[in-house]
This record gives sequence, structure tokens and C-alpha cells, in this order.
Amino acid sequence: FRAWGADYQGGDVCQQAEGLGLRCRTARGGLDDLRQFNRPAVLQMRNAQGQSYSAALTGLDDKSATFAIGAKSTTVALGALAAQWSGHYTLLWRTLPDAPRTVRPGERGPAVEWLSRQLAQVQGRTAESDPVFDDAMARHLKQFQLAQGLAPDGTLGPQTLMRLTGVADKTAPTLLRARGGR
Repeated sequence: FRAWGADYQGGDVCQQAEGLGLRCRTARGGLDDLRQFNRPAVLQMRNAQGQSYSAALTGLDDKSATFAIGAKSTTVALGALAAQWSGHYTLLWRTLPDAPRTVRPGERGPAVEWLSRQLAQVQGRTAESDPVFDDAMARHLKQFQLAQGLAPDGTLGPQTLMRLTGVADKTAPTLLRARGGR
């Protein structure tokens, strides 16, 4: 929450996130998933005594991970992370205000216009006027999905929406450190 400029109030994380205009993803995966999402995440960890605790992953590079635990920040080697993390994480992300939840083949309208604009921006081309979600747009969507490491199914599912809005949201906090510092 701190990375998003908010304070965690306790209770249901996802419910509080929605109240702040954020979305919440709780899943199990690996560091490659977190690198792809490129957002800070809360990892469910276990210490040497087997007690579980949460740690906010705020930075990641090829060899180390940086965590905020309470008011402290600590950096650990990825090998140490492997001994304590089971792969469970929760991350917050912001969707753009006009982002659709779904788009169906043959559909026209604001949701399809949004998708067309976002794909065109990411792919460095001009968006169509009065677009329709047809085979051509599905191909553009599949190209985006493939470039993002997603299954290229041509549908605007939750992970695709998350990645598409994530690429467009330049003000969101990021996880990956830029080469040569942050």
C-alpha cells in the first residue's frame, strides 16, 4: 500500500485496495510472474521456525530481492528467498479508468475503442477509427500476449488486461530495478 501512496488499514487487503481504485491479484507463481507484472507484491514467507509472515517485495534484480518488512528495508540473495517463499503472493495494480472488463468477438463500442487505442500505443501504430473486435484485432492482441509471455489466445482475460493497463500506466510503482540503479 505504501508504494501506491496509501496506508494499509488492516483487514481484507483486496477490499481495501478496491476502495482506493486498485485491483488485487492473489496467486501462486514464481519470480518470472512477478517480473512480468512488474509491481511490488506481498509474499507469504516462512521463517526458520516455520512461522509464516508477510513481506513486501519492493525491488528485484537478477541476484537479489529487496523487502520492506514493517519500517525496515532489507536486501537478500535470491537463494535465501527460495528457502522461505512458497510462491504465494498478492499484488495490487491499477486499471485505467475506462478499461473494459471484457470484449467479445464482433463487438464495437467504447470497450473495443479502448482496446484498439491501448494495443496501437503499445505496438507503435495508429488506432483504427470505429474499430470492431475482429480477426485483425485478435491478431494484434495475440501479438501483445506473446510479447508479454502470456498464452496468445486473443481474448482480453484478467492477466492480459493487467499487463495491458500495466504497460500504459507510467505512474504506477515498479518492482524491477533499472540497470545502473533505480
